[in-house]
Amino acid sequence: MTEPTPTVDVARILGLQRRPEALDPMEYIKQLEDGLKPETVARFVRAITPDSSELAYLLIPKATLARRVRDHKKLTTDESARVVRAAKIWDHAVRIWKSRDTAREFLLRPHPMLAGRKPIEVAIATEVGAAYVDNLLGGIEFSTAP
Repeated sequence: MTEPTPTVDVARILGLQRRPEALDPMEYIKQLEDGLKPETVARFVRAITPDSSELAYLLIPKATLARRVRDHKKLTTDESARVVRAAKIWDHAVRIWKSRDTAREFLLRPHPMLAGRKPIEVAIATEVGAAYVDNLLGGIEFSTAP
């Protein structure tokens, strides 16, 4: 069996498919376009911050998330994209350190190269922020950045 692609790993993290190794990329894209279920946020947040739900409210404002859950509505495409961005960054960090605890520590601690902001916050905020954090992780992975 070949190593899972990052897309497969992200699908697994988000619980999008029972057998992520058989993931059809177009089905994955369609699921994201149609919107993730609000439960996906809770599942993902438990993986990163098992003792806190604050991360959920960085992804989706508290009142909005509560309304989506109450009304059994899916997340919007933009909200889903924020969750996927965060999952990709989480996946990258875990692959680098091969430790959820170390990845968690990195993502939730203010970083000097991010003006003292937490990497996960920067990654969630915008696509540009996610790319910057991903590049920072790449530099760490290849020992070219602190």
